[in-house]
Amino acid sequence: MNYLGKRSAVRLLGDAFDIEGWSSILQGIKDRETRTDKDGDAQMTKVDQRLKTIQSTGELERARRIVTERDQMARKLLRILYTCPYKD
Repeated sequence: MNYLGKRSAVRLLGDAFDIEGWSSILQGIKDRETRTDKDGDAQMTKVDQRLKTIQSTGELERARRIVTERDQMARKLLRILYTCPYKD
């Protein structure tokens, strides 16, 4: 009760809400949120680049597999034609 007797109601409400302290805390939160968003965007960019690399590698492997299968079929066909007896 001693605290209430010495302080005015306006001062008591100001202390209760601590307006100056809250503004600095809110500004700190906003700053950290902005930094977090920037860091998140940078990480997403790195992830997107890595995914594109993996995808292009996958497409390269798929194309290589198609070419290999086509070459094997061509060799098989040439082997069949080579061993086939021709009649004139």
